[in-house]
Amino acid sequence: IINKNLSVREAEALAGSLNKPAGQTEGTTSTAGRGASGERDPNIAALEQRFIELLGVKVRIDGGTESGIVHIDYYSAADLDKIYNLLEG
Repeated sequence: IINKNLSVREAEALAGSLNKPAGQTEGTTSTAGRGASGERDPNIAALEQRFIELLGVKVRIDGGTESGIVHIDYYSAADLDKIYNLLEG
């Protein structure tokens, strides 16, 4: 973000593109993490980004602040080990 001098909105868009579910194309939106107004909860979006930064893999949160599912993708055994070790503490 710093190297590319991205604005907050550009960083959010980049994070959103990293978190697209498989098969989702540009212009389609998921209802995950959206309130009654259809707007994505900014707290959920920020939390997803923090997970991505911490884990170094794609993360998607479906649901809201009260309940939901955290989807964590991994791409190798090393990724899975890293995720496990971080969760184990």
